[in-house]
Amino acid sequence: MLLELARKKQPSPKLCERCDAFFPSLGSETCPQCFAPLTALTAEEANQAARAQFERLQDPEYVSLKSQDDERFKEESFGACLAVVGILTLALAVSLFLIYAAAHHKTIAAAFKAANNRTLERPIANESMLPMSLGNTERTNVTTIMQSDENPVPLLHCLYGPSIQVYVLPATGANATTLGNFREIVQAVCIQTNPPFISQEVHGKLAYYDIIGANGGLVGDAAQKINSLVGQ
Repeated sequence: MLLELARKKQPSPKLCERCDAFFPSLGSETCPQCFAPLTALTAEEANQAARAQFERLQDPEYVSLKSQDDERFKEESFGACLAVVGILTLALAVSLFLIYAAAHHKTIAAAFKAANNRTLERPIANESMLPMSLGNTERTNVTTIMQSDENPVPLLHCLYGPSIQVYVLPATGANATTLGNFREIVQAVCIQTNPPFISQEVHGKLAYYDIIGANGGLVGDAAQKINSLVGQ
């Protein structure tokens, strides 16, 4: 065993040409001080490098310049590490935001699609919750939207002229879940246009109303009229 250890090749002396560091016996191929590639030396070159290093270390000016260079290199390396950490942190934050935005959009889109797929184009018993007219504009095309099997409370939808749509959630049987789903469906409808439709909610005596349209003035006027007729 001892003979085998003796036969093993010992690490050769190496010199770092970037920082002038001399290593009499080092297995690594890179400088442990500055990470630059090392140059392998012969025995004679190693003796010369050792003497040169000893002489340089006796020179105060060289020691001072060497110390400044080492300090500058450490600062640059630390700055580079901070930059990498900053980039990785920013990339992670952006990725999390995109994942959240995609999940939220998927939820709204699914609710809107489910609502559209379950719309029944027929008159309904709760038409009395919707005024027959708003000013000179008559109510038309009243339909019902079944939210889902989990949220059985139906929504009402109708038009007042070509510019105003009204969505209604009956207060009877409504809860935080159905109200939240109602608002998500309205939001999904609004974002289908560019620019998005404007919406305004009114809490009536018997139901929640959401008025949407492209014109903010018309939406606000319709909301005021609905509130005066059915508001709390």
